[in-house]
Amino acid sequence: MVGVLVLGYLRALADPGLGERVAWAVVGGASLLALGAGLEVLTQRGLYYPASPGSLPLVTFPGKGHLAAYFVLGFGVAAGLYLQGKGKAWPLLVLLGLSAFALGLTYNRAGMGGVALAALLVLWKAPRKGLVVLLVAAMGIASGWKAVALANPGGGREVASAHTFFTRLYFWKAALGGIAERPLLGWGGGVFESYWASYLSHEDKTAFVREELGREGYTKDYILPPGPVVFILHANGETQVLRIYLFRAHNFMLEIALKWGVPGLVLFLLILVWSVLARGEWALRLGLVALLPYLLMWFLMAEYEPSAYLVLGLLCAKNASRPQALAQGLEG
Repeated sequence: MVGVLVLGYLRALADPGLGERVAWAVVGGASLLALGAGLEVLTQRGLYYPASPGSLPLVTFPGKGHLAAYFVLGFGVAAGLYLQGKGKAWPLLVLLGLSAFALGLTYNRAGMGGVALAALLVLWKAPRKGLVVLLVAAMGIASGWKAVALANPGGGREVASAHTFFTRLYFWKAALGGIAERPLLGWGGGVFESYWASYLSHEDKTAFVREELGREGYTKDYILPPGPVVFILHANGETQVLRIYLFRAHNFMLEIALKWGVPGLVLFLLILVWSVLARGEWALRLGLVALLPYLLMWFLMAEYEPSAYLVLGLLCAKNASRPQALAQGLEG
């Protein structure tokens, strides 16, 4: 992913129009996924993955919460294109509505926060356009909710529920323990997955198994690196063995600090701030900013991580000192 960022940065120095083309590609991808998500909810069948109706939409993502990230990114980028007047207004508003509608199908609250942030930034920059973006976002999300309610009354969930927030607390507590253990260099990729349970108390793990996994009877666990954490459950006179292969901190800053250490997190945040402050490129900036509230409760993953890192690289290129001289040097 760092390679994607660097290559995008270098190419953008020599090709000033790359940012706009990538912006349209992101919006096009979000629109295609939105059409697939709508079709899945309508037919109650997965297009790519077999899944129960309550798990839809997925399209090509492992979960609807993860799918929501691309709709947030697409909405932010489309809002930026609309703000800059890139393309005709009505087609852009249709694409905005598609992303908002598809986000509504996922019932993802973190994503809705990102969409709201993008719309408010447009409102601050251009009040009339901002009101239009807010209206399209509200109508799109509400239409997505209604579509799920009509197609599958059991497929939605209570938006006001705080259940998932409190289960996040166990992920964050384990992650903070791991960061405190290795603050400078981090754990690297795929290592902390074997150790995370060591940083939760017996009471925490009992509650985690019950609230996050829907199981009862946690008794003990085994840390067996480099393999998964193994939980032993006793319930209803039976013994069950539960293996958990993955761990995600569900917060992008904690994820980065776990893998790269606190210095790696500081470097990443400097790049992030540098990107958000880029001159112009409202489309890519709004897409990135809209994604941030989502990433505070979720994490980057392979299905959309390259797009996010490419956007970072392109925005860094916009803020590079003397970009024309650097571009001439690259061409030479």
